[in-house]
Amino acid sequence: ALPQPPGAAGAQAQPRTGKYTKPVIDAHAHYYSPEFVSLMIKEGGANGVAITGPNKNGEYTVVVPNPTPGDNNFLWYSPNGSTFTRNMADLDFMIQEMDGRGIDMYAISMTHPKVYWASPEFGLRLSQAQNDGVSAATVKYPKRFIGTIILPMQSPKLAIQELERASKLPGTRAINLGEHINGTNLSDKSFWPVWE
Repeated sequence: ALPQPPGAAGAQAQPRTGKYTKPVIDAHAHYYSPEFVSLMIKEGGANGVAITGPNKNGEYTVVVPNPTPGDNNFLWYSPNGSTFTRNMADLDFMIQEMDGRGIDMYAISMTHPKVYWASPEFGLRLSQAQNDGVSAATVKYPKRFIGTIILPMQSPKLAIQELERASKLPGTRAINLGEHINGTNLSDKSFWPVWE
Protein backbone atom coordinates (compact mmCIF):
# COMPACT_ATOMS: atom_id res chain seq x y z
CA ALA A 1 0.00 0.00 0.00
CA LEU A 2 1.21 3.48 -0.80
CA PRO A 3 1.59 6.00 2.02
CA GLN A 4 -1.01 8.77 2.13
CA PRO A 5 0.26 11.86 0.35
CA PRO A 6 0.07 15.14 2.23
CA GLY A 7 -3.15 16.99 1.47
CA ALA A 8 -4.80 13.91 -0.05
CA ALA A 9 -8.47 14.21 -0.92
CA GLY A 10 -9.40 12.06 2.09
CA ALA A 11 -7.98 14.65 4.45
CA GLN A 12 -10.34 17.28 3.05
CA ALA A 13 -13.42 15.15 2.37
CA GLN A 14 -16.58 16.33 4.07
CA PRO A 15 -18.82 13.75 5.77
CA ARG A 16 -22.29 13.26 4.40
CA THR A 17 -25.12 14.71 6.42
CA GLY A 18 -28.65 13.33 6.47
CA LYS A 19 -30.03 9.87 5.86
CA TYR A 20 -30.86 8.27 2.55
CA THR A 21 -33.14 5.32 1.90
CA LYS A 22 -31.15 4.25 -1.17
CA PRO A 23 -27.42 3.64 -1.59
CA VAL A 24 -25.35 6.69 -2.48
CA ILE A 25 -23.36 5.95 -5.64
CA ASP A 26 -20.57 8.17 -6.96
CA ALA A 27 -20.66 7.54 -10.71
CA HIS A 28 -17.48 9.52 -11.38
CA ALA A 29 -14.67 7.85 -9.48
CA HIS A 30 -11.31 7.24 -11.13
CA TYR A 31 -9.21 4.12 -10.68
CA TYR A 32 -5.87 2.89 -11.99
CA SER A 33 -5.69 -0.87 -11.54
CA PRO A 34 -2.40 -2.40 -10.34
CA GLU A 35 -2.27 -4.36 -13.57
CA PHE A 36 -2.50 -1.17 -15.64
CA VAL A 37 0.08 0.67 -13.52
CA SER A 38 2.52 -2.26 -13.69
CA LEU A 39 2.22 -2.53 -17.47
CA MET A 40 2.74 1.22 -17.88
CA ILE A 41 5.86 1.13 -15.69
CA LYS A 42 7.23 -2.00 -17.34
CA GLU A 43 6.55 -1.23 -21.01
CA GLY A 44 5.49 2.41 -21.22
CA GLY A 45 9.00 3.67 -21.89
CA ALA A 46 9.32 1.43 -24.93
CA ASN A 47 6.04 2.94 -26.15
CA GLY A 48 7.06 6.59 -25.89
CA VAL A 49 5.90 7.23 -22.31
CA ALA A 50 8.06 9.40 -20.02
CA ILE A 51 7.92 7.85 -16.55
CA THR A 52 9.11 9.35 -13.28
CA GLY A 53 8.97 7.87 -9.83
CA PRO A 54 8.37 6.52 -7.50
CA ASN A 55 8.14 9.77 -5.56
CA LYS A 56 8.35 9.94 -1.75
CA ASN A 57 4.76 8.66 -1.61
CA GLY A 58 5.52 5.68 -3.84
CA GLU A 59 3.62 7.18 -6.79
CA TYR A 60 4.59 7.20 -10.46
CA THR A 61 3.85 9.95 -12.97
CA VAL A 62 3.60 9.30 -16.69
CA VAL A 63 3.49 11.66 -19.65
CA VAL A 64 2.17 9.93 -22.75
CA PRO A 65 2.94 10.95 -26.32
CA ASN A 66 0.41 13.39 -27.76
CA PRO A 67 -0.82 12.04 -31.12
CA THR A 68 -1.60 15.63 -32.16
CA PRO A 69 1.45 17.71 -31.14
CA GLY A 70 0.56 21.19 -29.98
CA ASP A 71 -3.04 20.28 -29.17
CA ASN A 72 -3.40 19.84 -25.42
CA ASN A 73 -7.19 19.93 -25.45
CA PHE A 74 -7.69 16.17 -25.35
CA LEU A 75 -9.56 15.06 -22.23
CA TRP A 76 -7.15 12.22 -21.64
CA TYR A 77 -3.96 14.13 -22.42
CA SER A 78 -2.18 16.12 -19.74
CA PRO A 79 1.11 17.84 -20.65
CA ASN A 80 2.07 17.68 -16.96
CA GLY A 81 1.43 13.97 -16.83
CA SER A 82 -0.85 11.67 -14.91
CA THR A 83 0.09 10.59 -11.40
CA PHE A 84 -1.16 7.26 -10.12
CA THR A 85 -2.13 8.65 -6.71
CA ARG A 86 -3.21 6.56 -3.77
CA ASN A 87 -6.79 7.87 -3.84
CA MET A 88 -7.07 6.46 -7.38
CA ALA A 89 -4.98 3.30 -7.05
CA ASP A 90 -5.37 1.85 -3.53
CA LEU A 91 -8.76 0.21 -3.05
CA ASP A 92 -8.61 0.12 0.75
CA PHE A 93 -7.69 3.81 0.89
CA MET A 94 -10.49 4.58 -1.57
CA ILE A 95 -12.96 2.80 0.70
CA GLN A 96 -11.73 4.86 3.67
CA GLU A 97 -12.42 8.02 1.67
CA MET A 98 -15.84 6.70 0.62
CA ASP A 99 -16.75 5.97 4.23
CA GLY A 100 -15.60 9.42 5.29
CA ARG A 101 -17.83 11.01 2.66
CA GLY A 102 -20.81 8.71 3.20
CA ILE A 103 -20.51 7.11 -0.25
CA ASP A 104 -21.76 3.54 -0.48
CA MET A 105 -20.44 2.66 -3.92
CA TYR A 106 -18.12 3.94 -6.63
CA ALA A 107 -18.53 3.32 -10.34
CA ILE A 108 -14.81 3.16 -11.16
CA SER A 109 -13.48 4.37 -14.49
CA MET A 110 -10.22 5.28 -16.20
CA THR A 111 -9.11 8.89 -16.37
CA HIS A 112 -6.20 10.39 -18.29
CA PRO A 113 -4.03 9.15 -19.83
CA LYS A 114 -6.62 6.59 -21.01
CA VAL A 115 -5.26 4.34 -23.80
CA TYR A 116 -6.01 6.19 -27.07
CA TRP A 117 -2.51 7.65 -27.41
CA ALA A 118 -0.95 4.17 -27.67
CA SER A 119 -0.40 1.99 -30.70
CA PRO A 120 -3.49 -0.18 -31.24
CA GLU A 121 -1.72 -3.29 -29.95
CA PHE A 122 -0.37 -1.62 -26.80
CA GLY A 123 -3.72 0.12 -26.31
CA LEU A 124 -5.39 -3.29 -26.35
CA ARG A 125 -2.97 -4.68 -23.78
CA LEU A 126 -3.42 -1.61 -21.55
CA SER A 127 -7.21 -1.95 -21.85
CA GLN A 128 -7.04 -5.64 -20.96
CA ALA A 129 -4.86 -4.90 -17.93
CA GLN A 130 -7.17 -2.13 -16.70
CA ASN A 131 -10.34 -4.11 -17.33
CA ASP A 132 -9.01 -7.21 -15.59
CA GLY A 133 -7.99 -5.09 -12.60
CA VAL A 134 -11.35 -3.32 -12.47
CA SER A 135 -13.13 -6.66 -12.51
CA ALA A 136 -10.88 -7.93 -9.71
CA ALA A 137 -11.76 -4.86 -7.63
CA THR A 138 -15.48 -5.51 -8.05
CA VAL A 139 -15.03 -9.18 -7.13
CA LYS A 140 -13.04 -8.28 -4.01
CA TYR A 141 -15.50 -5.55 -2.95
CA PRO A 142 -18.80 -6.26 -4.75
CA LYS A 143 -20.81 -3.94 -2.50
CA ARG A 144 -18.39 -1.02 -2.94
CA PHE A 145 -17.41 -0.96 -6.63
CA ILE A 146 -19.11 -1.22 -10.02
CA GLY A 147 -16.76 -1.59 -12.97
CA THR A 148 -16.54 0.30 -16.24
CA ILE A 149 -14.35 -0.97 -19.04
CA ILE A 150 -12.14 0.97 -21.42
CA LEU A 151 -11.66 0.08 -25.07
CA PRO A 152 -8.78 0.74 -27.51
CA MET A 153 -11.02 2.87 -29.72
CA GLN A 154 -8.09 3.91 -31.94
CA SER A 155 -8.73 0.50 -33.55
CA PRO A 156 -12.47 -0.26 -33.79
CA LYS A 157 -11.62 -3.88 -34.63
CA LEU A 158 -9.61 -4.29 -31.42
CA ALA A 159 -12.21 -2.30 -29.48
CA ILE A 160 -14.85 -4.84 -30.53
CA GLN A 161 -12.52 -7.68 -29.59
CA GLU A 162 -12.00 -6.23 -26.10
CA LEU A 163 -15.67 -5.36 -25.73
CA GLU A 164 -16.60 -8.99 -26.39
CA ARG A 165 -14.05 -10.19 -23.83
CA ALA A 166 -14.38 -7.58 -21.09
CA SER A 167 -18.19 -7.43 -21.14
CA LYS A 168 -18.15 -10.95 -19.73
CA LEU A 169 -15.90 -10.04 -16.78
CA PRO A 170 -17.57 -10.07 -13.36
CA GLY A 171 -18.64 -6.66 -12.10
CA THR A 172 -18.42 -4.77 -15.40
CA ARG A 173 -21.53 -2.69 -16.10
CA ALA A 174 -20.60 0.09 -18.53
CA ILE A 175 -18.09 1.40 -21.05
CA ASN A 176 -15.93 4.43 -20.25
CA LEU A 177 -15.20 6.55 -23.34
CA GLY A 178 -13.56 9.86 -24.08
CA GLU A 179 -15.62 12.55 -25.80
CA HIS A 180 -13.59 11.90 -28.95
CA ILE A 181 -10.83 9.56 -30.02
CA ASN A 182 -7.67 11.42 -31.01
CA GLY A 183 -9.77 14.23 -32.44
CA THR A 184 -12.29 11.99 -34.23
CA ASN A 185 -15.87 12.45 -33.05
CA LEU A 186 -17.65 9.40 -31.65
CA SER A 187 -20.29 9.71 -34.39
CA ASP A 188 -17.68 9.02 -37.08
CA LYS A 189 -18.58 6.09 -39.35
CA SER A 190 -15.37 4.28 -38.41
CA PHE A 191 -16.87 3.65 -34.94
CA TRP A 192 -20.25 2.40 -36.18
CA PRO A 193 -19.20 -1.28 -35.97
CA VAL A 194 -18.49 -0.77 -32.25
CA TRP A 195 -21.90 0.80 -31.63
CA GLU A 196 -23.56 -2.00 -33.58
